[in-house]
Amino acid sequence: MFIIDSVLEPLLPISFKNASYTQGVTAGKLLQRSTLYNLGEDGWARIFFQLAKTNKRDKMFDVKGKHTFFFPIDSAFDVIAREFVDAKVMEAHIVPQQLLLTTLIPTGEVSTVAWEQGGVKVNVSLQPSGAVGGTVMVRSNTISGDRVHGTGMVVSRIVKGNIPVQNGIVHLIDKPLMVVARSLYDYVMEEGKDRNNRLYSFAQMIRDKGGSFGEALLESKDGTLLAPSNEAFRKVDRNRLNYILGHQNLRNEIFGLHFVRERLGSHDLKLRATGEEMYSVAASWATNRVWFNFEPKTETLTVEGRGSNATALETDIGTYNGVIHVIDSFLGIPHMSVAEKMRSDPLLSHSWSLSIATRLSKLFAEVHPNKRFTFIVPTNNAWEKVKRDFSTVFLSLTDINNPDYPTNILRRHLIISDRDFTIEQLVERSLRSTKKTVNTEGGELRFSAVNIDEQFTAYNDYYISWEESCRRSFDPKCSPVKGKIVRPNIECTNGYIHIVDTVMLDDSPPWLVGGVPAGVPWGSGILVLAVLTQYVATYLSACL
Repeated sequence: MFIIDSVLEPLLPISFKNASYTQGVTAGKLLQRSTLYNLGEDGWARIFFQLAKTNKRDKMFDVKGKHTFFFPIDSAFDVIAREFVDAKVMEAHIVPQQLLLTTLIPTGEVSTVAWEQGGVKVNVSLQPSGAVGGTVMVRSNTISGDRVHGTGMVVSRIVKGNIPVQNGIVHLIDKPLMVVARSLYDYVMEEGKDRNNRLYSFAQMIRDKGGSFGEALLESKDGTLLAPSNEAFRKVDRNRLNYILGHQNLRNEIFGLHFVRERLGSHDLKLRATGEEMYSVAASWATNRVWFNFEPKTETLTVEGRGSNATALETDIGTYNGVIHVIDSFLGIPHMSVAEKMRSDPLLSHSWSLSIATRLSKLFAEVHPNKRFTFIVPTNNAWEKVKRDFSTVFLSLTDINNPDYPTNILRRHLIISDRDFTIEQLVERSLRSTKKTVNTEGGELRFSAVNIDEQFTAYNDYYISWEESCRRSFDPKCSPVKGKIVRPNIECTNGYIHIVDTVMLDDSPPWLVGGVPAGVPWGSGILVLAVLTQYVATYLSACL
């Protein structure tokens, strides 16, 4: 039994001459004679009936039971060619033994007749349109396809719903389900014609400023489009967005972050990787990378580009040259400080806890025009490596009686200046320096790149090394501490974060960190004794 908020409108013939058609009206009978009922000219489904007969699926609409049927109206085929509708597509318009009333939105996904073990699998669900006073949408999800039927979602609008028939209910829809017949560009442009559509603002931006980006969507053979919703436009800093759109390179970069040249459906197993292994792919304007993660427990897809995170409001909308995910925020336009970003990113929770303990967290929250931060932040796994390899040092990091030691370690990873630096700029500064290093608040670091491509920097690998430990060693085979930048150029409102997989420290005792100038060797027993002697003598003289 269902509780509904309105009375189902009875199905009546438009003429008393056709009164016999009021008796025993099944979905099949309605489909065959849709012009005889009070559906209006926009409710006729004559073409869909002919396609059902052609594909020998017309009898399925007369099967007894309580089913849900979806009829594409005639005008749907003004856009979608009829040859795209085959027997499998017809089956995707029938939900067996379930009544999906529009008052139940949103519904979970349910199987259609087009569900074959080891073959094509198609689900459907009812969803709200998102517009104020909007209509109900039906969404088909081809989870498993074949060489003819691609995976992905197709969204159609219910133009007239909850039509009661003897074997269930019928919904009239404005386009066929399952049929992927539009390009990425065509989908956005057609959806964006309606001012209340979730993609209206994005379509307007492409139309006004897209240029080469629109051409890329048209010419793409396969890709993933991350389309900001109208909600994303309401949240974004419009002054900053307008500034970006007014400069060609910045405009290319911001558009490029929202499109990658690889089809990535939300259920792709690659997207379940987390932490340092999180899957990334070069943006179409290949100066940045975009990171993807899908959480199967919550069925949530999140993406990150240049420090900005977004959650997919709608996933896996299929087109013949890619897939579309509608996201709730713009990528590439920062809205969090360094402190806020560290606090929100689970990959950086250890570094954030250490920042709180050393009271550097307050510094990272400051936003001043002439104080910008460039912070090389170790991952949680980087700190776990310290705990494993340098257990004594790790105990010193967590010793509340010695707060200077962890503070100096973090300052070694930090640059405070009147400007901030991208990873490319840090590499350039290292190359130009006579010492091949960049000064930080607590030492010197060297930055390098492998597979250097000055134009398409998203394909480069970046590394950081701390060579001070070797300057203190007599070991000719000493190797500097070296780490890989696993996620560069996380832009914040007050600086940049570059995430590294290794902490820039060794097993040197705490009193050497920040207290002994670079170039003083460390490693022999004689030197240890000399340093200790000097330390004790200084302490005693202070007491006297």
